[in-house]
Amino acid sequence: MACSASPARRRSALVLSCLGWSRRKLFGAVLGEVGVVGLVAGLLSAALAVPLSSWFGLQVSVPRALLAVPAAVLLALAAGAVPAWRASAVPPIAAVRAGVRAARRARSPRGVTGLALAGLARMPGRTLLGAATLTVCVFALTVLLAVTYGFRGRVVGSLLGDAIVVQARPADYAAIAVMFALGALAVADVLYLGVRERDAELATLRATGWSGRTVARLVLSEGAVIGLLGGLAGAGAGLAAAAVLASELPRVAVEGALGAAGVAVLLAVLASAVPATLAGRLPLATVLARG
Repeated sequence: MACSASPARRRSALVLSCLGWSRRKLFGAVLGEVGVVGLVAGLLSAALAVPLSSWFGLQVSVPRALLAVPAAVLLALAAGAVPAWRASAVPPIAAVRAGVRAARRARSPRGVTGLALAGLARMPGRTLLGAATLTVCVFALTVLLAVTYGFRGRVVGSLLGDAIVVQARPADYAAIAVMFALGALAVADVLYLGVRERDAELATLRATGWSGRTVARLVLSEGAVIGLLGGLAGAGAGLAAAAVLASELPRVAVEGALGAAGVAVLLAVLASAVPATLAGRLPLATVLARG
């Protein structure tokens, strides 16, 4: 969904607006693109649901699996509505008018880590999106590890006066593994889009003396920061949920939360390997000539 709000996507929408496309048509085009992505995701989910469920000993019928298709389309449309509206609402004159920003006090980040933090701060929406996906994964794994090792596989508690029973099953771990894989893909997508949009900046760093390995380390640092943000947030939320359910928090649950956060950081760094490699191998002459 991040591509629908990217500057490159917005520029193409501006060009279409200059060619006579109405805002309604632009909104429909961008939202339709997002809907197609949701449709493909829903069809793939439905195709994988039946064999995977039978592998884990669960019974999922084909009609129930097909419910993932409209759900995925609706979720994609809901997520892409605001970016599509923003892309279509920019006036056409913005396509030919140079953007001018108010002057601010300049800050010089120090080192690779400082530059990585500055780069993530310039795209807070994507940074939070990548961290949020890992937060959900770490939260689920923290609660499941707490139930498995801290409460012997079963927690009986109450929430708002209602009894709640939480059990840990092998299928739950498999589902969380899939969630982590999707979270890693989300982080890779966020960093890849960042490299594509900042290719001129990264090429300039190379031209001023930075080695390809240092530029790659910059992107890896950004991935590590996203993983750390998501890991700490998910671990804290998972421990809070386990404490609410069981009214206690054994030490093994805290250790499991730290382990889950470590998995998030490791996966985020691994997911940033491809974008980092691309950043370190940017064709300097081509990028700088285009910029």
